[in-house]
Amino acid sequence: MNYKLNNKGAVLIYLLILISVLFFLVFHGLFYSKLNYKLAINYVKKEQNYENIKLITYIVSDIIKNKNLYEDFFEEGFLKYYNNENPLKINKEEYFIKIEKENEKININTENDEKIKNAILKNFQDEYNYDYLDSISDKILDWKDKDDYVRLHGAEKEDYKDKGYAPKNGNLESIFELLYVKDMKNKLFFNYDDKKKLYSGLLTLFTIYNEDVYRLYIRKDNKIYIVFFKIGNKKVDILEWRLIKSWKILVY
Repeated sequence: MNYKLNNKGAVLIYLLILISVLFFLVFHGLFYSKLNYKLAINYVKKEQNYENIKLITYIVSDIIKNKNLYEDFFEEGFLKYYNNENPLKINKEEYFIKIEKENEKININTENDEKIKNAILKNFQDEYNYDYLDSISDKILDWKDKDDYVRLHGAEKEDYKDKGYAPKNGNLESIFELLYVKDMKNKLFFNYDDKKKLYSGLLTLFTIYNEDVYRLYIRKDNKIYIVFFKIGNKKVDILEWRLIKSWKILVY
């Protein structure tokens, strides 16, 4: 009788071991399949980013090479793209190109607070009410100043707790930091009017760069690339770039 019970117990143990092994193999397979899927997705995204960077580098350098624009950047045939969007064909693909000088914009890091606030109130008064513009300008100034003093309609650390980050409290390293300012609207930061072919928003008004830097807008279909670059010693140095797709900012 005991012998039979022992046999049954052994069989039960073997079954439990077998079930555990099968469970482990199934779980292991599912886990690693999911892991491999994630790794594959990450790889695809990485490749896409790499291709985007190659595209930007290729277009910028090809434009410069084709126009022979090194030292006399706008005097050698590039003038039609300066502050005006015009088509340019590269390898049978049509792009719409626009060039702007950064020294013609307001440097948000070095300009005084009054000029920054007045520029926001003046340039967007037809699209937004005064209270919002007054508030968002205070929040922008609070974002970049070095103290924790809250302006009348501003925002400091306590106001960003729900967002999981704090204000910069220093010079902006990228103009795209403005997207993280409390109550910032995407359309206020950047907008493109397809009918008027018009670029607008804080991105077009402010800069963090000096007079040696240019910005290049490259538009194709519903995508707009914005590239900040310098030219010197017959080479193009890309400082920063972003892709705007369907008018939403994608940060890589």
